[in-house]
Amino acid sequence: MKGIVFITSSGGSAIGAFLAGLRDAGCRIPKIFIFTDRPCGAESLSAFSEVVVQRIELKDNRKFSQECSRRLVGKEISFLALFFSRLISEDLYEKIPCYNFHPSLLPAYAGFGAPRRALEDGVFFSGVTMHLVNGEIDSGKIVAQGCFALAPNTSRERYDSLAFVHKVALLFYIFEKNYLPERDYLCGDDLSEMTGQLFNPAIQYPPFRKYLLKLWRENLVVNEREV
Repeated sequence: MKGIVFITSSGGSAIGAFLAGLRDAGCRIPKIFIFTDRPCGAESLSAFSEVVVQRIELKDNRKFSQECSRRLVGKEISFLALFFSRLISEDLYEKIPCYNFHPSLLPAYAGFGAPRRALEDGVFFSGVTMHLVNGEIDSGKIVAQGCFALAPNTSRERYDSLAFVHKVALLFYIFEKNYLPERDYLCGDDLSEMTGQLFNPAIQYPPFRKYLLKLWRENLVVNEREV
């Protein structure tokens, strides 16, 4: 079974929720390699038996990418997911399908500060974009997007919670594509209709849909009131 690589310097909440969702759904979790470039919350994910965390404290982007690539020699990898504020080099993205998860509907609000800029502009819709990585900032081919509505005066906290659930949904999507490609599922209640969010493309595997609805309720509905 091919492994999955994550490169991150964040708290790792989306990665952790994704792994918990796989376990909740009864899926076999592949070997997970997490590379960080500094101390961060994602390193605590080594608590999962399937996860290997390695810190590579190299400030040069190319040298960092080369070292990641070197440590993956001889390992079969299905894809690499970035939750990372730095660029990686072709030493990785020309060898492995690499996906970035950006908190806006690209091509709008590429680069840093996307949530802040979207909220300042008062947009009615935003989302998360999963795109292939190339040598430029947020310019690779768009693979999938999740869209959410923004009410007037939406807080940054709510924006981040919305983006969090959509990042997990997109991780489930790329997992389905790589590990569950031959299955045909009959979907029950429509997830988008139940949450008011547009998950595009739709998550098909019923246990993932159930877990996402649970995640939605835990993160965005408190005491029967949206926060």
